[in-house]
Amino acid sequence: MPINSINSSYTAREQKFRRLAKKRDLRLVKSRKKYPYDGYMIVDVYFNRIDYGGLLSLDDVEEYFLQS
Repeated sequence: MPINSINSSYTAREQKFRRLAKKRDLRLVKSRKKYPYDGYMIVDVYFNRIDYGGLLSLDDVEEYFLQS
């Protein structure tokens, strides 16, 4: 599988979870690049607080949306 294809599927997954978060009045936020680990957190839009996570992988994000 070419690298561009892997990048593209990863980005597509990320966008899918961003849309799911928006439907639930949440926001999927990616950590800054300067941190040693790349990760995500789910933020409540109205209260501007972390709803779930700190350094989540996309698999963790998927699990969160499947459970809720």
